[in-house]
Amino acid sequence: MLYIYTEKLFFFGRIKYFFNKLLRRENRGPQAVLDSLTVGLEELGKDFIINKKFTKTINTACVISGVKTLEWAIKQKLEGRVKKIIAGPNLVVSPKDFDGILTDPLIDKIIVPSPWVKEYYIKVAPVLAGKIEIWPAGVSNVPEKGYVKNLDFVVYNKIGGSQLFLDICKILNSRGLAYKVLTYGKFKQRDYFEFLNQARFEIYLSRSESQGLAMFEAWARNVPAFVWENAVFGKDGQSVKGKISSPFLSNELGMAFRDYEDFKAKLPLFLNTSFAPRKYIKENFTNKICAEKYLQIVNDSKNI
Repeated sequence: MLYIYTEKLFFFGRIKYFFNKLLRRENRGPQAVLDSLTVGLEELGKDFIINKKFTKTINTACVISGVKTLEWAIKQKLEGRVKKIIAGPNLVVSPKDFDGILTDPLIDKIIVPSPWVKEYYIKVAPVLAGKIEIWPAGVSNVPEKGYVKNLDFVVYNKIGGSQLFLDICKILNSRGLAYKVLTYGKFKQRDYFEFLNQARFEIYLSRSESQGLAMFEAWARNVPAFVWENAVFGKDGQSVKGKISSPFLSNELGMAFRDYEDFKAKLPLFLNTSFAPRKYIKENFTNKICAEKYLQIVNDSKNI
């Protein structure tokens, strides 16, 4: 039995989730991760319980989200009701957040969604080096349905009305390319999926992504991504460089550009390159595959 805990273990977390849905806020990362894991576990035929407080001792508490929930799990371990704690991936931005709760020695494993996050965590808190596991959540295996592709691009915009965004729109207009802009926090999830079904490609504009689940959702629908790679993240006096905006981008999934000039130079190549995102996702990042990898981390923690 897998015991999974989220921020909704407590009343405040449930209220927060309710109001986010009511206000149509699209910060759905923690819920999407939970949904992916539970769907994958169901496909594997594995038993799990979500947010169930217990009276007997359990082997492992898997805290997916919620700092207050993690504090509760640590207390349970102190009192002997939990043997192991696995924390993450939706808890903090920096290991220094919330008085450095991730550095508590009672936490046995810490899950982060990508290599650059692991590198950053270790730079900020070297004591975590031996505890961190990389685990990206999966996405649903979306079958091909033969949609009419009447859009060249969906532009997924997380950088607001920046000059880069405006310049990209100008070049798309000048080349007669049809596109739809979705501004982060201002659209419904079903709208995103609807436009992905209509689009040949996606332009993804974000300063950083711990995983980039929205990109995964595009790839699952066979929509390659042309991604602005910001290439640097800094906080708490430390920085990391590399694939920060698109940590899992590969040749099968799309292409990255550095700035507007690079975008303009690479756009013809991107439009004429063959990608295979749906195939890559089916082979590497379905809910079932990723749930199997999560269980491997849990099983390995039993040997700690």
